[in-house]
Amino acid sequence: MTAATALRRLRASPLARYTPGPPHRAFLMDAERFRLLRAPSQSGKTLVAAYETVSRCLGQHPYQDVKPPPIEVRVLCHSFRQSVVVQAKVYDFLTPRMLASDCSFHPVRGFKHNTVSFANGSRIVFVTAEQDRLALASATLDLVWIDEPPTETAYAESASRLVQTGGSMYLTLTPVGRPVGWLKDEVERGVLSETHFSLSAEACPWMTEAQVEEAINVCLPSQRSQVIGGAWEADSLDRYFASWDSSMVSEDLPTGEVSIGIGIDHGEDAGKECALLVAAELSDPNHPKIWFLDEYVSPGHTGIDADALAILDMLERAGLQAEAVDIAVGDHNSAGKSQAGFGINALMTESIARQCGRPESSPPFKIKPARKGPGSIIYTSRLIHAAQVKGDLRVHPRCKHLINGFRHWRGPGGDQRNKDLTHALDAARYIGRSFLDTRSKGVQSLRVR
Repeated sequence: MTAATALRRLRASPLARYTPGPPHRAFLMDAERFRLLRAPSQSGKTLVAAYETVSRCLGQHPYQDVKPPPIEVRVLCHSFRQSVVVQAKVYDFLTPRMLASDCSFHPVRGFKHNTVSFANGSRIVFVTAEQDRLALASATLDLVWIDEPPTETAYAESASRLVQTGGSMYLTLTPVGRPVGWLKDEVERGVLSETHFSLSAEACPWMTEAQVEEAINVCLPSQRSQVIGGAWEADSLDRYFASWDSSMVSEDLPTGEVSIGIGIDHGEDAGKECALLVAAELSDPNHPKIWFLDEYVSPGHTGIDADALAILDMLERAGLQAEAVDIAVGDHNSAGKSQAGFGINALMTESIARQCGRPESSPPFKIKPARKGPGSIIYTSRLIHAAQVKGDLRVHPRCKHLINGFRHWRGPGGDQRNKDLTHALDAARYIGRSFLDTRSKGVQSLRVR
């Protein structure tokens, strides 16, 4: 074969013509066995998975060493109608030379017997949620692709069919239409390696800025966080922080001089003790900018020493010594943790000093009581909301409880669910006031690892 012939064949291959966007390429390069691509609707997530699936069936992956063919693949879809759409995406990457002689495709009915039979012996069988247990019951598989949120049962059944082969599974979905809290837990436990992105022209270079803006405008406000941002849950439309947007969640860090702060809301039960690590850029006293970098939320009934150690661990994750803290503010309600004659903030300050190997009288920083009074909740909440409106507030993805509060808190009072959202928000209000309402003194360079 001449070089010119080889080049013509390459250009004729649909696989060769596919150009993934940056997050799609990251998904293709992820070598973990169990993966999740959580993305907006119409963002190319099904197309990239179709590309990956055909590449694996051919044993020719552009970024990874894969099992030689033949391999056995199942693609699980929500319905037959959705299955035909997915089958069409797969078909677009195929050429007649790749397929067995009896393999055919119909644009309305999909592949004959819902099966792609390759000339090299690989097979892709498409099944739906209604038939998944029957279709998978006796199958030993090399690869499973699940398109859109599955049930827990379908997920577990699919994973069990990969044990003998050491096979792989990936899910491509927008988190709508079915509860996905259990799937989020799998990601947080490290079972699933996740790639996530929001709709933008940078993430999807085949779209223009105008097309992205139109997609946002035509989307229902109640669904934008999920359909456009690929968020796990929709934002509450009646939330207090109306200007909150998923674009404020960012791993970006301040690059210049910052002040370091810690805000603490004391509590005794699980999830009630909350501490936030904050950096503030104060070069312009009339235009402060604030980054919420990390959070600690008590996992159960904790004591002062355990909470103090967790705060020091949070600082260590940011590459900071305790001495770097410029200001720390804590709720002066004890929540049952104070001791006779001593306030909770003083006791925690002393515990931090001891764990730093310092005398209790010489702590690396002191935790001051929060400024509280009539109207303080609304006032400090407005300070934070104003920073959101001006684009001066960013939250690291690690601050999950704080993000949840911004998305769903409906203001003071309400039912227990609304009240349970306040702990991280209270910590944010206490320390946020120190930076957004008054000028802080002292600066530190920040390195977060």
